[in-house]
Amino acid sequence: MSNNADRSPCRYGDPRDSMRAICGPEVADKVLPIWCMDGEGESSGVWRNCGHDGLWFGVGNLALSRFHSLHLAMQIAAIEAGMFKRSEVTF
Repeated sequence: MSNNADRSPCRYGDPRDSMRAICGPEVADKVLPIWCMDGEGESSGVWRNCGHDGLWFGVGNLALSRFHSLHLAMQIAAIEAGMFKRSEVTF
């Protein structure tokens, strides 16, 4: 098995490549790596601030999507209500 350290864990490549083709490099380059672990051992870029204002990713199987979509909706609602800033959202 080859070393796929530069690819996403699902081995389908980096989702930011598709975003780069659709939204351009100025948007895609701001987005954090998707499904990688951050410094605290949590997945980055998914179900939380992805690095670009107003852009959110909700990916996963049906069970993950149903469970975390409520959390994401509450984060967005709280940000829009002015309760805190996007940069303050932790999950």
